[in-house]
Amino acid sequence: MFGNGPLLSPDDRASTVANLGVDAHVEQRRARVPTTMRATRLKFMLGAVAAFACQTATAAGCADDGRFALQPAIPIGPMTMRTHVVNTTACVQVTYATAATVGWTSIGFAQTPYMVNSPVKNVVVFDSASATTKLYLMASYESRNVPEQPGPMSITPVRGSVANGVISFTFERSLAAATEYDMALDPTGATCILWGYARRKWPDKHSDYGAVYITLSTSTLSDSDTIRPTDTPAIAAISFGIMVVLGLIVTYTTVGRGIVRKSLWAPRKHVSDVMPDPVTAGEAVIVLVYLGSMVVIALRVHRTFSDLDAKHLWCLIAGHVALQALVFLLLPVARGRHWEVAFGTSHDRVLKFHRWLGGFCVVPWEAQHGRTHQHVAVWSEQSPDIRRRHRVRPRRPRPRGRVVQLHVWL
Repeated sequence: MFGNGPLLSPDDRASTVANLGVDAHVEQRRARVPTTMRATRLKFMLGAVAAFACQTATAAGCADDGRFALQPAIPIGPMTMRTHVVNTTACVQVTYATAATVGWTSIGFAQTPYMVNSPVKNVVVFDSASATTKLYLMASYESRNVPEQPGPMSITPVRGSVANGVISFTFERSLAAATEYDMALDPTGATCILWGYARRKWPDKHSDYGAVYITLSTSTLSDSDTIRPTDTPAIAAISFGIMVVLGLIVTYTTVGRGIVRKSLWAPRKHVSDVMPDPVTAGEAVIVLVYLGSMVVIALRVHRTFSDLDAKHLWCLIAGHVALQALVFLLLPVARGRHWEVAFGTSHDRVLKFHRWLGGFCVVPWEAQHGRTHQHVAVWSEQSPDIRRRHRVRPRRPRPRGRVVQLHVWL
């Protein structure tokens, strides 16, 4: 009435209120849209930050660390290898410059310089055809019994390529053992690295393989040597020298001939092709010297390779004992008067020891041979879950007919 605007009729007032309600609803929707967009943008930014954080963590782990490329390359056979350790992560890069002739390349961490270990460990295999990196279990020396590791991989493949005739693959893994098939790594100690490659596609048998000891943190070769010298040749030579000295004493002294040429028991009714009959005291002394040297060799091998598992240690001891028997087996074959000069006996008498040593040589050789081929069966018993998944087929034992013929011939 005093300049506050014209008075509205009831109908106009109702229309105005309705319009105001619609405008308020529209304004609310308009206010709600920016809020939703802001939330979406916020989620996107958080996801980007998380992805960047993951990439940064991976880079900090190994692959994109600038110090990794500055590490020296270690020669491992025909390949080169570069290692780097950041916190609790180890990074490995393998390069092979002859990609045109290589089907697969492999390296592995192991507790011994042998391809098959107990318990079973995994190896990293790079397939040149597909440029992929996978983990396989070294359960046997046979290529058909090397299954892929079940479950998620305990390594992170970073990159792998076959370009310009060069194979290169990089991966990282934790220093701690993530699975039962991994080996815990010491960044400052000597780590055994197994390497191998083949000219045909996986899983063809390797064309060449080997082992080196390296220090992961510095990417340098370690002082640990993969070849361990043994005393077996020296012990065999010393024992043979003792036999010759005792033979000369018996042959050229009256007292010696009277003592050592006495028979220990009466002759048997049936002639033996293996054991000399009758057995004299001198022959028994020679046998005791040989058995004593065999015990010394076994003890020395056990001491030298005490860090190996029981199966490998048993095979090494049996192999060294068989090698000693083979060396002494060849000695009596040589004809001549030297046996009569040294031991005062004929060649026919010495030939009895040749037959006896032949049988004695076959026993440890068979023990080692059978133990090696039973490794797959032992692994299958230790890993029943893998046996069910991959249907591991143990290798059939070889026929022993030739061994029996060799034994009879000896």
